[in-house]
Amino acid sequence: MRLFFASFAVLLTLCGAPARADDRGERIAVAKELLVAMHMTDTAKQMLPALIEQIKSLLGTQNPKLEKDLAEISPRMQAKFIASLDELTGQMAAIYADNFSVAELRDVLSFYKSPTGSKLAVKMGQLAKSGMEIGKAWGVKVGESLQADLKSELRKRGYSI
Repeated sequence: MRLFFASFAVLLTLCGAPARADDRGERIAVAKELLVAMHMTDTAKQMLPALIEQIKSLLGTQNPKLEKDLAEISPRMQAKFIASLDELTGQMAAIYADNFSVAELRDVLSFYKSPTGSKLAVKMGQLAKSGMEIGKAWGVKVGESLQADLKSELRKRGYSI
C-alpha cells in the first residue's frame, strides 16, 4: 500500500511538472515586469557611483599614482555596468520565476504598483546605501571589539600579542 501511495505521489509530481514548465515564459515575463516596478536597474544605477568609488579607493590606497587613471577609466566602467543590467534582469527574472507562481508574482507586482510599493522601490537605493554605511560602521566597531577580546583571551592563555 505504501508503494502505491509513493508511486502515486511521484506520478502527481511528474504530471505537475510540465504544467509548471509550460507557464515559465509567463512567469519570467511577469517577473521582468515586477523588476521594472521594483526599479531594480534604477537602484543598481544609484548604487554604482558608491561602488566605483569604493573600488577606486581600494586601488588608490594600494597605489596613489593610479588616481588619475582611475578617474579616466571610471566612465567606461559605468558604461559597462549599465550595459550588463539587461543580463542581470534576465537572470533575476529567472530566479523569481523559479520561486513564485504567476499568481504570486502578480500579487507582488500589485504591491509594487501601489503607492507604498512604488515609494519603497524608489527609496530602495538610498535604503541600501544607508544600510551599507551602517553595516560598514557596525562591522568596524564589532571587528575591533572582537579583535580586542580575542587578544585578551589569548594573552590569558600565555600568548604575547
